[in-house]
This record gives sequence, C-alpha cells and structure tokens, in this order.
Amino acid sequence: MSLSHRKEVELSKAGMDATAMRVIKETLYPGASDAEASMIMSYCMAKKIDPLLKPVHLVPMYVKSGKKDSHGKDLKEWRNVVMPGIGLYRIDAARTGQYAGMSEPEFGPVMDLHGTKYPQWSKVTVKKLLNGIVVEFTAKEYWMENYATK
Repeated sequence: MSLSHRKEVELSKAGMDATAMRVIKETLYPGASDAEASMIMSYCMAKKIDPLLKPVHLVPMYVKSGKKDSHGKDLKEWRNVVMPGIGLYRIDAARTGQYAGMSEPEFGPVMDLHGTKYPQWSKVTVKKLLNGIVVEFTAKEYWMENYATK
C-alpha cells in the first residue's frame, strides 16, 4: 500500500477526506500537523460536534513525553493539546435542555501590574432550568488567582 493510499485510509477512519483535512489545517487551525488535525477531528466526532464550529483549540503545553532520563525522572516536551473552548461548553449546556441563558459578564475595577492592565475580577450568572424553575448560579473570578505566571 502506497504512503498516499495509507494516508487516505487513515483520514477515512477519522471521518474526513483530504479536502476536509486541508480546510482544517489551512483555515481553522493554521500550522496544525496532520496528526493534530486528525486529533481535532477525532475529538469532534466523539462529541458529535461539527469541527467547522471550531469548538476546540490547540494549546501548547509542557507535558510528559513518556520517556525518562538516566535517573528515572520523567522527561517533558512541548506539545499541542486539544482543549475545549467556551463555545463547546455552551453547546454541551444547551444539549442538556436545562440551560436557560446567562448574564453579560461584569468586570471589576481596572488594575495595573507592571504596565499590564486587567480587571480585578469578572462575574457572570448562568441560568438553569430545574423542575420548571429558572435558578441562577453566579461565579466571580479574580484575575490574580487565575493568570499564569510562567
């Protein structure tokens, strides 16, 4: 079996053809490798979601490589990982039949850290339908508790 035929078989197993792979790689996820595009397609197929909605993102993360150094310590490497985006969380919520909307986000006072301006906090209220009654759940997140330092 030729390399190109093998690739066509692999794409077919992932539910896509060469054209779909090209669209994924050139428009939605520029710079993605064949393996990353295939990983995105497999994830979307498992969630029964259209990949053209761009429900996930490729996020570079420093993860275990599966190899160990001479002292038995796990080695790490940078690798793109598929992470769900806010749109996928909204789709999942809507699929429950209990999602009743959400408020506009609210933001606290603007702070300054070495020239970087950010809201001190943000808050949103999500509405859920429980036994025919709309119940509200509010969450407030503080920027200093969530931003990455490294």
